[in-house]
Amino acid sequence: MTNRPNIAVLTDSFASYSGFIGRDTPSLTILPNCIQIGSQRYRENLDLNNEDLLSLLHQANHAPQVTPPSVTDYVEAFTRIAETADGIISIHASKEISPSWANAQAGARQVSHCPITVLDSRTISASQAMLVRLALELASSGLGLEEIARAMRSAVDRTYCIYYMENTTFAFENRIIKPAHAI
Repeated sequence: MTNRPNIAVLTDSFASYSGFIGRDTPSLTILPNCIQIGSQRYRENLDLNNEDLLSLLHQANHAPQVTPPSVTDYVEAFTRIAETADGIISIHASKEISPSWANAQAGARQVSHCPITVLDSRTISASQAMLVRLALELASSGLGLEEIARAMRSAVDRTYCIYYMENTTFAFENRIIKPAHAI
């Protein structure tokens, strides 16, 4: 009988939707983005839930600034996870709109005792969360890191999303959309 590999999944808090299935799975780590509203900084989903965030946004004069987890945050998380995992699949917001992927890549290079695959989801929010859920399902089925990474790259290529925004100020100021799209 072969031992099933213990593959952990890590993502940033850009991955979200109401009722995120898998959020409380022990093999999942979600590193929070920091959200600055005025002079206050909050860790997304830790210091500030979605309802509180929306309330603060309605009171704010300017769009909040979103900062992804740092390289140090990723090194610490990867090191902690590597103590018990055989491999880590790390799924991040599109590198076109967030430095999260680059920070995770840099962090992964500093952790040599556990294989880590860092993937650009090429999306955010619900689409990214669905990719995370797929990675969790594949990991729980007993697949190894390379097999999961191959399946995830294929899933990323087939994932599309459309979002509606009443106001593009937040997305533009946080470089989520380009100036031509903020009209």
